[in-house]
Amino acid sequence: MSKAKRESKYVSRADRRLLGIKTIDSHLVLDGGVGVKSLTEARNKLEADLGAYNTLLTKADVALDAVRASERKGQDQLERVLAGIAAKYGRNSEEYKKAGGKRRSEIKHPRRTAPASTDARPSRPDARAAG
Repeated sequence: MSKAKRESKYVSRADRRLLGIKTIDSHLVLDGGVGVKSLTEARNKLEADLGAYNTLLTKADVALDAVRASERKGQDQLERVLAGIAAKYGRNSEEYKKAGGKRRSEIKHPRRTAPASTDARPSRPDARAAG
């Protein structure tokens, strides 16, 4: 599953505010040096940083897909090797165990227990014996 790309509410909010501020004065500068130019620079930097971050996420997703594909290929080869060893030496051989397989003689099978009696009725005394 790929990582969700990040968006910023600040970019759209800054765009709306800059449009409004520019209607007041396109070169507005307030105390502390805050104004149209500084807001525009901050907005553009954020947009560039978000673009770089989202690009890295995409590259990470591509790399993760490559890792998963390699894992699948490696797993397939592991299974093939074990199957080949089983075909050559047998599934109950020491070689099969050394390769990571579980020998048939070592597999514990669950024992079946006899089901409990379903006759839960109490025994009925014989009517003739009561007499």
